[in-house]
Amino acid sequence: MHQNTLLQRLAIPASQVEILTLYAQTEIDLREILHRRYTLLLCDSSTINAIRKHIYEINPQSIGVVIGCRLGTDAEVVEQMTLFDGSHRAYDQSEPFSLLIEKFSEL
Repeated sequence: MHQNTLLQRLAIPASQVEILTLYAQTEIDLREILHRRYTLLLCDSSTINAIRKHIYEINPQSIGVVIGCRLGTDAEVVEQMTLFDGSHRAYDQSEPFSLLIEKFSEL
């Protein structure tokens, strides 16, 4: 599975990560889904906007985000990112991608 590639690159054991699929979700309450320190979200373009909106409403400094696009290919991207400066638009969102969210404090 390609999400394992992301976790291996970041040296995070899969046993410490909750994995959720959120394709086509437009309403997301992160307090309901971020139970562990790490949560890997399998996303699409509609999901990232819902996540961005909710993070801004709670506490943007309480989480870190790593995006994984085209995992397992020569065009693979694994990078720390922010959802508030528009940089998320620089990544190919035409295909499903992964967001690894690290929770620094309670939301």
